[in-house]
Amino acid sequence: MGAKMLSIIIPVYNSAGLIETCIESVLNQTYRDFNLYLVDDHSTDHRTGSVCDRYARQDERVHVLHHDKNQGLSVSREDGFYADQSEWVSFIDHDDLIAPTMYEEMMRFVRKQNIDMVCIRGEDKTEEQMKNPKWGKRMGEAYVLDGKTACNKIYANQLNFPLAQPIWGKLIRRSLIERAMADVLPYKERLFWVFFEDVLFTPMLYYHADRVVFDNHLMYMHRRVRTNLSSSVQPKEFHYQSVEAGIEVLRFFEKNNLREAFDSHIVGCFLNMQSIWYRVWKHETNYIRVKEYNQLVDKFFAEYGSKLNRVKNRDLSLIIKKINIAFFKWNRKLWGITAGNLYFKMLNRKTYR
Repeated sequence: MGAKMLSIIIPVYNSAGLIETCIESVLNQTYRDFNLYLVDDHSTDHRTGSVCDRYARQDERVHVLHHDKNQGLSVSREDGFYADQSEWVSFIDHDDLIAPTMYEEMMRFVRKQNIDMVCIRGEDKTEEQMKNPKWGKRMGEAYVLDGKTACNKIYANQLNFPLAQPIWGKLIRRSLIERAMADVLPYKERLFWVFFEDVLFTPMLYYHADRVVFDNHLMYMHRRVRTNLSSSVQPKEFHYQSVEAGIEVLRFFEKNNLREAFDSHIVGCFLNMQSIWYRVWKHETNYIRVKEYNQLVDKFFAEYGSKLNRVKNRDLSLIIKKINIAFFKWNRKLWGITAGNLYFKMLNRKTYR
């Protein structure tokens, strides 16, 4: 395996039929100095793994890691990360598409400036839009922010840059990932499914960066996939851990005096906690899990309820959200029957992952 400047990591699971177009969009890049790692997370469709192996036979830049059991996105990304020692790393979702010149554009910033990360503009696209991708749309000039400012603005929703929070669609210096990993690895055992996911990992990534480039050039298309209500409300381990990860990020913002990010994120934490509570209330059959989750909700309200009240009501949307949270605190079951039930009915009409 020859040393390359860049390693591109794609976690893969039961994606035959979609992974081919994603891989092709990577291999057809005008920038060529990379290794591509396909991490097959024990796919059960009997096709995904063989598709990955076929590309590895056809192109020496492609390498496949096969898990002997399903371990989730976080471990798949971690394994891909440690498989190489390239200076730069990039993650892609297995059913997304990238523009042919995306990495050439990103590397142009690397050569010009001393930076730690390049964020390219991404947009959600439907199945039909993905069949005929239209590249080249530029929504403004590129700009540079220090990492702490970027972190604060992104998580305070003050940065008009779509899909800045996901880990994919970025070019990241390996040493920056290592600094962020030092913050998240202590959570690996407790938050096994989410420690290398967007909720917990990306805020740490921004915070530890010295300089981040935001390029408003559309070069990443994220596939929107419609899901059904039963799959969206059934509580899974990922849901439980995402709530705990959100709380840890809130504490991180508070500890590091990222006030605007804290004020915005605390509202999001409460709303996500309510959403997961509805799943637990409606579908969790394990009484112990139900009891533990309600205890977590009680503890979070006790610790952060007064701090939520101090968040200034900037607009009508925030006022409505805080009223929603207050309703939930007053009577959870009544909230579930009314507001919660209405929310998930609306979610069923248009739900994308």
